[in-house]
Amino acid sequence: MTFMGNIEVLLLQTRIVAVLSTLNEYQRRWYLSAEAKSIGYGGISLVSRISGMSRQTLTEGVKELDRADGVMPGGRSRKGGVEGGQVQPVDEVIKGMLE
Repeated sequence: MTFMGNIEVLLLQTRIVAVLSTLNEYQRRWYLSAEAKSIGYGGISLVSRISGMSRQTLTEGVKELDRADGVMPGGRSRKGGVEGGQVQPVDEVIKGMLE
């Protein structure tokens, strides 16, 4: 692990806490991955411990940064799901009773 003194770690922690609340999910992953990458060896583990973001997510973020063309993906950050659960087909008899 790259040696970071207590003050440097405290400054990193302060910076992360100050910035994270202003970012969306993509931005958080990219920001934390950039911090981890700038630290070098051991950066992913350190940033993971400070932020609570998984090492796997940070590793994927570093890969995204390495292949990025400088444009952050837009739209939803998670795959869309079914809102409020799946709609079940209505039986015609029940449908007639409700009308």
